[in-house]
Amino acid sequence: MTVFKNLKDNVSTVLNADVGADATAWVLQAGQGADMPPAPFYASCDVEVAVCTAVAGDTLTVIRGQDQTAAAPHLANAAVEIRPVAALWTDAYRAINTLESSRARVFALMGA
Repeated sequence: MTVFKNLKDNVSTVLNADVGADATAWVLQAGQGADMPPAPFYASCDVEVAVCTAVAGDTLTVIRGQDQTAAAPHLANAAVEIRPVAALWTDAYRAINTLESSRARVFALMGA
């Protein structure tokens, strides 16, 4: 079963502090965590895409280097945004293809 990532329009904030490429948390400026959609969702910082798995106050727990991007260090005040990323389409296509394959198998079993 595909778990689609949540979306929200017009979300843009910045990092509160520098983060290294191995950090699993992005801390946002005070009060900005409330603007985020419920996890899970894709978040971008610079050109890196991450999956946010949890939001606690202004801290995003992230899986780094997603959607064919590399985990990279980011400086304080780097933009963190919710943007349409290719992975959203890949998730949707995968789910549609799975449904179509299942439908084809059912029809084959029915002799249709």
